[in-house]
Amino acid sequence: MVRSLYTAATGMMAQQTNVDTIANNLSNVNTVGYKEEVASFKTLLYQNLQTATTSANGEEKPVSAQVGLGSRISAITSQYTQGALNASDSNTDFAIAGDGFFAIENPNPTGDGTDDTLYTRNGNFYFAVGTDGVMLSTQDGYAVLSSDGQPIVFDAQYDASKLSIDAEGNIMYPDENNNAQSTGVKIGVYQFTNTSGLDKTGDSYLMATDASGIALNEDVDAVAKYTETDIERIMSTDGMLKSRKKIEAIINNAQAFQRIQDEFGSFCDYIWAFTNHKTIIYEGHSEGRVPAKNELSTRISKDLKKRGFKFVGPVTIYSHLQASGLINDHGKDCPCFNEINAANPIMYVSVDIE
Repeated sequence: MVRSLYTAATGMMAQQTNVDTIANNLSNVNTVGYKEEVASFKTLLYQNLQTATTSANGEEKPVSAQVGLGSRISAITSQYTQGALNASDSNTDFAIAGDGFFAIENPNPTGDGTDDTLYTRNGNFYFAVGTDGVMLSTQDGYAVLSSDGQPIVFDAQYDASKLSIDAEGNIMYPDENNNAQSTGVKIGVYQFTNTSGLDKTGDSYLMATDASGIALNEDVDAVAKYTETDIERIMSTDGMLKSRKKIEAIINNAQAFQRIQDEFGSFCDYIWAFTNHKTIIYEGHSEGRVPAKNELSTRISKDLKKRGFKFVGPVTIYSHLQASGLINDHGKDCPCFNEINAANPIMYVSVDIE
């Protein structure tokens, strides 16, 4: 009887924590950047009442006898999925479409270098007047960091009301002809190997931990500037890529990517020109006859290699074409099939040459 009461009590305590988690989700339904938290359960120890043995006649018994001793909460994890985007009248309200976090300068670091930066999905920012000029900040007055990891500050020559931000996070300012030109500053967006390992510090702010891994800056301009010091830092970080050749290739490809941007205006314009800016649907692919590569991916692969890219074989490129919507290989009964077709003009191709 005592054991059954204790076992039931563990379940009640675990469920109470689950209800607390649900209540916290409900209370933050209007909190910008908040992500739903989900409680996970696990069983406690089992007590062996009888191990697998034999009967009085020497016959082996097929099962043992074990009794569970209850359950407990094993983890409470945030679901970092894309949330709904709300319209705003403010020119400095931002949202990240996809993965990633804004970086914020921590006003109260411990000094050991482990907590100099906070991260958030809340893009409710403002241009505030500071001692060094106009600074992009959170509603708490904390500095928003650029892709270079520096506070975003503009001196007195800039009129904050004329600053604008494009879809890529580049901060723009009009020239003498009132045409928006890049200031060379880009709002930083960072990712983590394990977002569930981030430590919640309150006010929608998060902090990197050993479990989350270091913040990954996927900005092309920042990666293109990586030096030997950055390579050594990456290789010495647990959970990160250990192949020097592949790390060097990533930096090289970022530089090649920049050259394509300079020549074509954007990588998007470059890659879509191969399909005349249309999504290709190959007959037979939607029935499952999908190749690992084809003539198109081989042609693009060769062109990229001529432009200095590395590790961009035709199989890798074919996967990229699928992920980017240039090739629609989804089955016709898949919701993504019609979704991709609605986004771009379509071109049907009867024969796919590998």
